[in-house]
Amino acid sequence: HRTFTLKRGDELCGVIVYSHPPPNVFGRRKAWKGRYEQLKKEMITITRVVLHPKYRSIGLGAKLVKETLPMAGTLYVETIAVMAKYNPFFEKAGMQRIAETRGDQTIQQAITRLEEIGFKAYALTSRETNLNYLKNLKPKELLKIKETLLNVSQGYYKRLKASGKAYVQKEEYRNFISDASVETLSKVISRLAVLAQTKVYLLWKNPRIILSTDLGSIR
Repeated sequence: HRTFTLKRGDELCGVIVYSHPPPNVFGRRKAWKGRYEQLKKEMITITRVVLHPKYRSIGLGAKLVKETLPMAGTLYVETIAVMAKYNPFFEKAGMQRIAETRGDQTIQQAITRLEEIGFKAYALTSRETNLNYLKNLKPKELLKIKETLLNVSQGYYKRLKASGKAYVQKEEYRNFISDASVETLSKVISRLAVLAQTKVYLLWKNPRIILSTDLGSIR
């Protein structure tokens, strides 16, 4: 991991965190064709950009990204941003938008079903709001919510369960949802809402770094 800070005098204004890249993310193969063993050598991922509330909306996010990109030390820097479509400071910093995606059909169907039950789509990411609503539901209504959460694609089980395991089996996820308290359900619904949001994959290539593979047959 690499962490950089932005300060005004002694006051901390923002923090950006660069981490080792995950093995697979959507969009990467559209712009990077390297092999897995090259990944950690050539790629690093921006995993957090945090600004003090007092310094938001004045361009410091783009400044923090732009000034630290060349300091990351790799040929490529990538990130996945939920809000990049609406607050494109990564692009303002020089990163290129490569791809967009939303949760698959089962995720979107689950969101629609929750709205039919009475949840407000715009508030689904709020665990507190979810919990307040869940506490007032009858057992039959809670059962419908659990059935809704059980109908998502298996590829999302790990994220919804917030499991540290590489893979979550169907039976394990089913037991987790079946036994879930309203507190746990509020968290799962919040994670579902995040999965349903549009996500953007962005990439930056350091023009100052040239690998031997970039030189081709030059002698």
